[in-house]
Amino acid sequence: MKLSLSTRVAESFTNKEKTSLTITELITLAQLHGYEAICMRASQVGVHSSFERVQQISHQIQGTALNVSMVRATSRCR
Repeated sequence: MKLSLSTRVAESFTNKEKTSLTITELITLAQLHGYEAICMRASQVGVHSSFERVQQISHQIQGTALNVSMVRATSRCR
């Protein structure tokens, strides 16, 4: 089974739309602890993000050995 680090670990305790770690810090954390993937949440990048931001994060992750195991594009269920 592949291990996937959820970006939820980097969300603010009081606001799930805010992050307490950057995507760079999360990638480093995942690699340091042997994770093979990242589970993306809207707090890092989502439907509200600009195309440029999505591309930037996509290229950043593609430059690693990590995969993206899941994407949640919005922070709220409607």
